[in-house]
Order: sequence, then structure tokens, then C-alpha cells
Amino acid sequence: MPHAPRNRSRHRTEEALGSRILTSVIVAPAVAAMILVFPAWAVALILALVAVAAGREWGRMIPDGIVFIPIIVLSMLVSGIIAFGYSPDWLGLICALSLLGWGMALVWIVRFERGLDVPFLTHSMGHIVIGWWVIVPTWCALIYHLLQNPGSSGSGKWLPDGDWWDWPGQWRLLFILLLVWVADTGAYFFGRIFGRRPLAENTSPGKSIEGVAGGLVAVIALMLATGLFVEWSRMQMLVFVSLAVVVFLFSVLGDLFESLAKRHRGIKDSGRLLPGHGGILDRMDSLSAAAPAFVVGLEILRVFS
Repeated sequence: MPHAPRNRSRHRTEEALGSRILTSVIVAPAVAAMILVFPAWAVALILALVAVAAGREWGRMIPDGIVFIPIIVLSMLVSGIIAFGYSPDWLGLICALSLLGWGMALVWIVRFERGLDVPFLTHSMGHIVIGWWVIVPTWCALIYHLLQNPGSSGSGKWLPDGDWWDWPGQWRLLFILLLVWVADTGAYFFGRIFGRRPLAENTSPGKSIEGVAGGLVAVIALMLATGLFVEWSRMQMLVFVSLAVVVFLFSVLGDLFESLAKRHRGIKDSGRLLPGHGGILDRMDSLSAAAPAFVVGLEILRVFS
């Protein structure tokens, strides 16, 4: 009997892990099929609905958070009209500006780790501003990838080859999702098995340095496999692996920052929509920083190539 609580805890952990794996097995192929088969406007609309769901979860964290949803919807509507009707470059500008905010997020995390408060996160208006910056640029980044060099069944270019920025938009979008998923999966399992030293003990006690190392190894392995598949040269391999490492570091930053925001609101998960994963926000935390960073990184490389 003294071991019953420990056994129950282990059972709950195994159930959560099983739910996490099952959800991934179901959701990942469905998302890939959607991106590769549906027209761009349909993918953009579905991703907008996901962003609204994330906005609803964010709004629950603050008093009178219902006003946050119209702000999200209006922002995406204006951005989408400009991107589809005029030029997707507008979305790239939003991504570039959002990286300035992620620099501030890093400062806030460092402050919190040193025992200092982050007053901006304690005010409802500050939380609304931050929620906009987390959700809207993420959607803009994903749509920006989708609209670059769109492939179609009649174009003769469905599969990726050559430089990253020459890939069909569907594959660019799919790959940033895959990169973040591989990073999260590597970090999760390495952290569970080898995790000893906390990465940011005050902000997110469950994350470890070993987990981050595992995520990094998984990302590099993904890039090497991709480079061999599309026949990158050694220089291309070096450049794109370096970019993937930078994007991975941004994904870690996004993950930590959402933990910081939830900690200021006294909650663990943003929702329970995805069994074993929490809410939509819990799944897009890494993506919120990684997707804009991927856009900016590719455009910088294209300019100097």
C-alpha cells in the first residue's frame, strides 16, 4: 500500500504519454494532407480558425478577455486581404517586427529567473498586447510560407529541391511545422529520460538542459536527412543546418515565454482540446517564435545568395 500513490502517478504519466502519442499520430497526417491538397485560401482559413481558438484560450487568462477575439479576427482579416490581394511581403514585415518582441521576451525571462517580476504581464492590457504579438505574427508567418512559390499539380513542381526559398510554398509551410514538431519531440523524450539540470527553473521547472540538447540533436538529424534527400551541397547543408539551429533556439524561447505568461496567470495548461498536449496555445508556443524567425532567416539568405 505505501507504493500505491507512486503507482497511480506512474499510471497517469503513462496515460498522458499514450494520449500525446495517439493525438500526434492522428493530427500530424491530417495537417500534412490539408497543406498539400487544399488550395492556399482554404489552408489560410483553417489556420485562421486555429488562431481564433488560440485567441479564445489566451482570452480566458485575462478579465474581459472576450474583447481579444475580435482583435485577432480583424488583424488576420486585414493581413489576409493584403497578402492575397496585393502582396505577401506585408506578412514578412510583420514577422520581422515580431522578432523585436522576442528579444524583449528573452529579457523578461532572464529577469524572472533572477527573481524579478515582469509588471507588463500582470496587467490585462499588457496581456492583450502580448497575446496579439504571439498569435497574429505566427499566422502571418505560416501564410507567408504558403504563398511563396506555390506548387500545383500543373506546375510540375510539387516536391522540394534546391535552396529552401525555392521550395513550393506548401512544402515550406509543412517543413517548419515538421521542424518544430521534431524539436519538441526530441526535447520531450530526452528530457524525460536524461533530464537532470533545469533550463529555467523559475519559468518552467519541467524543462531541462538535457531536453534542449536532445531537441537540438533531433533537428540536426532532420536537416542532414533532408539535405541528403534534396541533394544539398556541403555549403548549402552548412548554411541551412545553421539556420535550423537558430530557428530551434527561437522555438525554445517561444516555449519558455508562454510558460512565463501562464505562470503569471497561475495556470498550467491553456486548454484541454488536444489530449496529452493541452490546448492550442500549448502546441503553438514553440511555433510562435520559430515560424517568424524561419521567414526572416530565409529572406536574409535569399538576399545574400
